[in-house]
Amino acid sequence: MTFRPPALRALAAVLALAACVSTNDTLSAADRSEIGRLVPGAQLDGLTRTQITQLQQALHNGDGFDTAYDIQSILAR
Repeated sequence: MTFRPPALRALAAVLALAACVSTNDTLSAADRSEIGRLVPGAQLDGLTRTQITQLQQALHNGDGFDTAYDIQSILAR
């Protein structure tokens, strides 16, 4: 086990948390790739902020069972 000063551990924890929280209005490259894999030909240009949030939730918070269907439903709105 290596020694890490408490401040360094706290900084690492904050950075890890910040990486998990999406605060922008765009999908990440990983999210776009996953959506493209699940729904080939999905049109991801001109999405509303609500659609982006819903897509992120479907990808990261779902059970994975109906994710492709959920994405198609979101994109159809």
